[in-house]
Amino acid sequence: MFYSRRRIEDAVARRQGVILDFTRRTDPAFVPSVWDNLRDALDVTSPTVLHVWTKWPGRVADIGREILDALRKNGTIIAAQVTVNRYGRNLEPRIPENHGLDRLVPLLGGFDHVTWRFDPVIPYVPFEERFLRTAEEMTNLGVRRLVVNTIAPPGRYKRVDRRLAAMWEWWTPERFGLDPEDARRDRYVPPPLQRHTPSVWNGWARWQYDVFSRIVELAQSFGFRVQPCAETAWLYGVVEGLSPAGCISQQWLASLGLLQDIPLRPTRAGCGCVYTVDVGSYGHWSRCGGCRYCYAG
Repeated sequence: MFYSRRRIEDAVARRQGVILDFTRRTDPAFVPSVWDNLRDALDVTSPTVLHVWTKWPGRVADIGREILDALRKNGTIIAAQVTVNRYGRNLEPRIPENHGLDRLVPLLGGFDHVTWRFDPVIPYVPFEERFLRTAEEMTNLGVRRLVVNTIAPPGRYKRVDRRLAAMWEWWTPERFGLDPEDARRDRYVPPPLQRHTPSVWNGWARWQYDVFSRIVELAQSFGFRVQPCAETAWLYGVVEGLSPAGCISQQWLASLGLLQDIPLRPTRAGCGCVYTVDVGSYGHWSRCGGCRYCYAG
C-alpha cells in the first residue's frame, strides 16, 4: 500500500479532525520520502493530530525539527509511539542503542505525549532483563504509557518466516501446535468461549498468556499499565491487570487535548485504534531499520 493524497482529501471531507499516522509503514528516521509525503499531506489539511511511529526518535527530531515545531505551534497535537526493544544488531541491525528520545520530546510537548512500545516479544528470546532496564529508563524520563505485543506466529507473514527460519530452525507453526493455514488466517487466537480454558489452547496462545502475565507483573513495580496491541488483544479480560487494546485510543488523545470524538477504525483483527490516515508506504524494509521480525517491508 502506498501513500495516497486522495485518502487525506476524503478524510477532510468526512470529518473535522484528521489524524495523520507518520507512519506505521515506514520509520521516518530512515526514509526521507515519507517527509515529502507529510509535506504533501499538509498542503491538504492542518491535522488535528500527527502521530509519529519510530525506533529512533532522536533522528526524527534532527530531521523534522522545523516542521514538527511549526505544527505544534499551530495547534496540532503531536504524539509518538517509540519502540525500544534493545534486541541488538542480530535482530535490529540499524537501530541505535542511544535512541535520543529526549531530543524529540520538546517537539511533542512533553513525555505524556509518548507511548513506549515493547514490541515484539519473540519466543525463546529472553525479555525480562531488557524490559526491566528500559522500564526503569522510561520511568526516569517521565514516560507513563506502555504498549506490549508479541510477534505474529510462524506461518502468518511469509517475508518474516523467510528471515527468521534462516536464523532459527524451530521457527515453524508446528512447533507451537499450529496449523499453517490457521496461522495465515489469524485463527490461532482461542475463540471467545475457550479464552478462560487454557487446557484447550494451542502452544502459541499459552506462550502469549505466560509472557503477558509476567510483563504485567514486572510493569506494576514501575507504575505502568500494560496495553496489548492487535496480536494479543484477546488477552484482555484473561490476564489479570491487562488493559484493553488501543495504541491510539480516544481516551489517550483526549488526555492530550483532543476535543473531537474520532470513530474506531481497526487496522487489523484485534486493533482498538481510532481512524487515522497513514502517510507512509510499504516496501522500504531494506532502507529502514532492517528489523528481522518486521512484516511491513
